[in-house]
Amino acid sequence: MASILKVDDLRGNTSAGDITITSEGGAATQSLQAGLVKVAYGFSQRSDTQNGITAGSSSDQALNISSYVDNTTGEATININNAMSNQQYIFTSGMLATNNTSTVTGACTTTAIFLRINDADNGSAQDNLHYGKLTGDLA
Repeated sequence: MASILKVDDLRGNTSAGDITITSEGGAATQSLQAGLVKVAYGFSQRSDTQNGITAGSSSDQALNISSYVDNTTGEATININNAMSNQQYIFTSGMLATNNTSTVTGACTTTAIFLRINDADNGSAQDNLHYGKLTGDLA
């Protein structure tokens, strides 16, 4: 019979934030906290009637986001509610259009992601639906 573990708080024995998970084969371990997504968002700079998306709309599935700012065509700021510990976080993103690329600018901080969306063919700025997530350590 399978067991069910119900808890409201997980803490490591050595230190509160030090919990390791053993791999399925038992040969490797990974830090639980390091593997968790700390920020997730979806934000649209343009309307897409085919997919029911309105410009300026945001995902109901956002995690740790305080606000979105549509700066100008192809550029947006995603503001983080609880700061990252440093700017060395891992960022993964995507777009609705297949011919666009997303670039995180050098101006990113521990509390804001600055994005630029470009047309992959000609490099021009493009408004789009973009989504992303961060992993790393919270401050």
